[in-house]
Amino acid sequence: MSSPEPQPAPEGDPPASADIPVRGHNRVPWMRDAIELAVEHPGGTRVSLPAATFDIGRNGLGLTTQTFLHAGTITNIRLPGLDGNMISTRGEVRWCSYQDGLHQCGIQFLDDVRLDRIVPRELWTEAML
Repeated sequence: MSSPEPQPAPEGDPPASADIPVRGHNRVPWMRDAIELAVEHPGGTRVSLPAATFDIGRNGLGLTTQTFLHAGTITNIRLPGLDGNMISTRGEVRWCSYQDGLHQCGIQFLDDVRLDRIVPRELWTEAML
């Protein structure tokens, strides 16, 4: 019995690779030049890193940083809300790859995040509603 043909990843997903999981939900472009990203290292040390986002969806976001982040690393993220308040959430690094002089990473949210507090409705795709 032959195995099924691999399906192409939806637009915006990381490149297909044995090391990079394919996400299950759509994301929309969401560029923010400076978000607050803190990384928890084993042993409890916490480090703040500069980061910028490039997309967001129900279960996570894509970001760039100057530092490589290992898959499984727990992060604390503060995102700017539509009302001007910061929204805090925890995330887990799912993949990280070096491209164009920066590390691009996929972060899966560990907490429920209400996109209606972060992303204007007109940017939502039908799959996000």
